[in-house]
Amino acid sequence: MTTISRKVRIMPSRAAARGETPGARSRGAERRTERGAERGAERGSTLVEFALCLPLLVLLFAGLADYAVILQQAMALTQTAAAAAAYGAITGDNVDLTGMQAAAQKACSGLSGLTVTASNIYTCAAGGTQVSSSASCSGYGTPIKYVAIQTSAPVQPLLPLPGFPSTLTLHGSAYYRVPWTP
Repeated sequence: MTTISRKVRIMPSRAAARGETPGARSRGAERRTERGAERGAERGSTLVEFALCLPLLVLLFAGLADYAVILQQAMALTQTAAAAAAYGAITGDNVDLTGMQAAAQKACSGLSGLTVTASNIYTCAAGGTQVSSSASCSGYGTPIKYVAIQTSAPVQPLLPLPGFPSTLTLHGSAYYRVPWTP
């Protein structure tokens, strides 16, 4: 039987290479321990900062959600007024005011407390002052006829905050020119 022997070279440890006694702590290990203690303190301060900022973040996001809901409902009121005014404008001279109000109620059935006001407006010039329907306008003869719709509805915020009103009243309006008048 033949035996094969190997030469094994034993490498000294890093500590021994630096001339330190075996088992002694190296400076790197001490640094790691100090960093670990600092990290623990940082974790604690991060938790305290998060606990202080969390209520502010919740209020901020609740305010954003309230604003989004109120803005959506305000746009719905304006679109409702536009739909009702368009309905009234296509009927010509025989404007159906109650039909305009019914069209507005139907267009915005999701809002409770919706108030709709429909009216006819006569002017001598576009954007001019209001005149009576029997007035005579120089250069035009008969006044220009418009239909007007005003909508309003109360809205309650999702998160009632002290110092802010518990109910807001939103408004929408639309004015359409009646395309023909006899």
